[in-house]
Amino acid sequence: MKKAFLPSAGLSFSFTIGSLEANRLKGAPPLKSLLHYIFCMFLYLSSAIAVQAQWERVITGDASFDTPDHPSPHPLSYFTRRPFLRGFENSLCDDSETPQGTAECARDFSAKVSVRSVGTLSGFHIVELLYTFTPTDNVTDKIPQMWKSILVKTGTDSYREIYHLQSYAAPSIPDHSKLEPSRIVHVGTETVLATRDSDGGNGGGCYEAYWWFSPDGPQPLDFSSFTTAIRKRIPRDATFTPSCWALYLDRSELKSWVQKRDAKCHGCGGLGEVIAHFKLNGASVEATDIHFRSNPD
Repeated sequence: MKKAFLPSAGLSFSFTIGSLEANRLKGAPPLKSLLHYIFCMFLYLSSAIAVQAQWERVITGDASFDTPDHPSPHPLSYFTRRPFLRGFENSLCDDSETPQGTAECARDFSAKVSVRSVGTLSGFHIVELLYTFTPTDNVTDKIPQMWKSILVKTGTDSYREIYHLQSYAAPSIPDHSKLEPSRIVHVGTETVLATRDSDGGNGGGCYEAYWWFSPDGPQPLDFSSFTTAIRKRIPRDATFTPSCWALYLDRSELKSWVQKRDAKCHGCGGLGEVIAHFKLNGASVEATDIHFRSNPD
């Protein structure tokens, strides 16, 4: 007897091939029909999972969430009318979701919200909100903050948030007080929504996210296959930068120096450089060519 297993959506289906064949002889549906039904159910459940993932919200910066988050749609005024309520943990004020906390925020900070149209992908209009919080003159223990929110319009006055960044605008790092506008980028024959901002450190780190849009909505780009292919072409105990400053979406290229995995500093243990190009297959990033050039001895 052979057994087949079909995992989908956290469920496992098992059936005995010999038993199905026996049932067919007793007048039950043919084995081919049952297998076709199970295959169709697998496609349906996989599609449902993909659609759900399309609306996951990325929460990053000084309020990072590892748990997938799927917020409900809201009118635009929900995001603009009371900006102090749009924050997450490590926000401006303690208990800002309470009336007392909101009053504290309003006393300590002045708030400005700007709304900008980014463009339209697959029929979905994209809007970006920038929140600027500046300490008032009577406050000396607070520092400015800037937040970025990316919304996708899903109805007449209905928007779903797919990205939320909370960033401290450290006075010692002037460039960190600026958040770059989100943009639509051409990647080969495809177009994607991209956002990238410095994390304020000296290692070239960033807060970034990229989406490909289908008629069902935004879907985060999946770089897993691409980075796995690169790792197979560089030395075994080496590492590289898979994104941020090394990623050039408009050239479909990643260009990164390669260093020893146990390097003691950012500039130590250099082994060479890797240049890789890619194409998009929907939201999947697939390598087209990879070249590793080692440092001369």
